[in-house]
Amino acid sequence: GNWQRMAMNWKGQGTSFTPAEVSGILKTHYGKDYVSHQIIQGGLANTNCRVDTATGPVLMKICDEKTVEELEGQMKALAHMKLHGFKTAFPMERVDLPGKYVYSNDRLRIVLYDFIEGKSKAFKDVTPTVAREIGTALGQLHSVPSISGLNPYSMGIPVIESFLGEIQGKPLESHPFVSFLKQKIEDFRPIVDDPTLPRGILHGDLFADNTLFQGEKLMAIIDWEEICEGPLAIDIGMAICGCCYPENNALNKDLENALLEGYETIRKLESTERSNLQKFVEFAALGTAYWRFKKFNWVSPDPVLKDKYREMQDRVHQ
Repeated sequence: GNWQRMAMNWKGQGTSFTPAEVSGILKTHYGKDYVSHQIIQGGLANTNCRVDTATGPVLMKICDEKTVEELEGQMKALAHMKLHGFKTAFPMERVDLPGKYVYSNDRLRIVLYDFIEGKSKAFKDVTPTVAREIGTALGQLHSVPSISGLNPYSMGIPVIESFLGEIQGKPLESHPFVSFLKQKIEDFRPIVDDPTLPRGILHGDLFADNTLFQGEKLMAIIDWEEICEGPLAIDIGMAICGCCYPENNALNKDLENALLEGYETIRKLESTERSNLQKFVEFAALGTAYWRFKKFNWVSPDPVLKDKYREMQDRVHQ
């Protein structure tokens, strides 16, 4: 969801690879016969390819940011969700290693998924019907019983604090956004650390571009790289942040109401969640701003994208 760009050539881990290589991997490890492929979308963290095989299309995801262990944990959680009837694109087990999903070599980490026909929504194309569909699916996710072994939320306060520790004494520490972050995590701490908040499985990054639609019908929520365990309200805030700001960086109340209406057909909000909802939307924006700031000013400095965090910072009450 964090601002995807098209990848122009077939890459993973910064290395190009050939149809012959992929054909071999698919045959040996997944029992699939390769016919052809095309890039669908290159994100900032992954590359997605449609691979046509003799038995139909599959989605091949080349995962650049997560370790094999993290990916297998993500697959285990998706398998658990499948058992509970949640609908998404599920990973395919390896034929040579039952119970395992990820293929890796020294250059690539690959996962194959069911291929679901559909298009992701641009922010400006979210309608109340679309928002209601997303809210309903989120309510269904939050009704799946939790599972052990999930990571905590990847843009939460402890993660931000560890980044602040990392840049201590470095020139970046004096950046105005860093003092903003320090102040804001103290403001949000009592709200997000409230032990009475209902917890469960979170998608962690439910932006409109992490969905697949046919028209206004949701086919699947996709891109589960940030799946985690935590307060459900964080995920609701993220969905509003990621789906209800169609233009001018302004919250659209009609979309927010539609999303919540869909959600509450499945799961009613508790009073602590409802009373602080706006704060959770801002906390999601803060986490996303942190992610962009860190990515483009620290991990992979990028002169074009270095201020990309500001869009999200502006959604946080100053």
